Amino acid sequence: MRWKAALVSLLVAAAALAFAWPGPGPQGARSQERPFEVWAMDQSDTHLQGGGLLYIWQGERMLARPDRAPAEVIDLAQAALDAGCPVGKLPHMGQANAGNPPTHFVLANFGSGSVFFIDIATRRVVGCVDLLGMGVASNRTHAAMPTPDNSMVIVADMGFTTASTGFIHKISTDYRRNRFRYVETLSLADYTDELGTSQARAVCANFTPDSRFAYVTMQQGGVLVIDLGQPNTRSMRVVHVYSKDVVPAEGCGAIPLPPDGWRLLINSESRGNPSLPDQMYIFDASGAAQGIFPDPVVIDLPGEDTHGAFYCVDRRGKLYAWTVMRFSNDVNIVDVDAATVVRTYSLVRDFLTDPAPDGLEIYAGRAFITLRGPKPLSAMTANVNPDRKPGVLVLKVHRDCLSFDFDVKDLAPMVDDRTTTLNDGTVVPASDPHGMDVILR
Repeated sequence: MRWKAALVSLLVAAAALAFAWPGPGPQGARSQERPFEVWAMDQSDTHLQGGGLLYIWQGERMLARPDRAPAEVIDLAQAALDAGCPVGKLPHMGQANAGNPPTHFVLANFGSGSVFFIDIATRRVVGCVDLLGMGVASNRTHAAMPTPDNSMVIVADMGFTTASTGFIHKISTDYRRNRFRYVETLSLADYTDELGTSQARAVCANFTPDSRFAYVTMQQGGVLVIDLGQPNTRSMRVVHVYSKDVVPAEGCGAIPLPPDGWRLLINSESRGNPSLPDQMYIFDASGAAQGIFPDPVVIDLPGEDTHGAFYCVDRRGKLYAWTVMRFSNDVNIVDVDAATVVRTYSLVRDFLTDPAPDGLEIYAGRAFITLRGPKPLSAMTANVNPDRKPGVLVLKVHRDCLSFDFDVKDLAPMVDDRTTTLNDGTVVPASDPHGMDVILR
């Protein structure tokens, strides 16, 4: 995510960058913010063993007319083969490393237990770590997150579907030399009792600004805080457990908040289960080094299935958090200091009857949102709809951070000639977007 680059010069700078608001029309958009690219993954197969597609748009074109913005499309199966890497499957979540600009994009393949390292400038896969092939991971490597100091990638592994245990993997990273080395695996089997769950499956992770601690969300609820130790040593250990009584449902969307990154936003999704809450949590991680782990601030969210989340800083410097609701097709806007939802909007329109919003990032006065496909390949696999329009939706965010607008011209499509068939025989696009990153150049 774009916040990684900003942490090089502290998140104070990130807040300023996030809203270099474009002026009216394309000329204003070109003149008032740093160049950027939007990278989004289509999880659908392009090869017998998997693959998927990486779409890359130039930010200037996405600010002007998303529906007409040309995308550079990379077949991830061919990119892997060209690099001498095994083909990945289900390219799920990806994030640029820290840098000004970032140099590498780290991609977790959720169906093959592997991690790709992609050179941002050349678009080539320059490294891969096949954790499943090494026998240390399951095939379900859900997220691979580079630390703010660029020394490690931490992989959240949900474990095999036939088992109840997930893992955290450490990969040491030398981006200058394109050297990426597996270091260790931490089994989470010992933490089910403290979590209060029957499984211990890691979903997502994010970090304190000093790269020392990872906050790891768990599938049945709860959060583990892990001291990562040194990049090249087997030194990871769990230092605190937030049980499912504190965080009742699966979470992801962990985002460090301005001004300094010591508060982490984490959400907890219901997946449409009425017995589970949709909530947002604000964790204070500033005392982690002293062993101080206060309970988070809890914010109840209207709608169903919170997923992508990001922050928005208005022109007065006031901080808001946005999150998209994947099942109910809403956007919730939260006043962070008041810990209250202040706006809820539907994304449904005549031309967009079931958006299924998933990933979310905000930059340059725009909110970029990935929209799932007619036949999802992860998480919401039972929730099919032939009317969906897979792509990236671009909202024009108003300067107060409390409202937005968009129309049919603001959807950048992610479709090609590949199709799949629903159970009722309906033929639909095979595309299924999920992860996304806004990368400064």
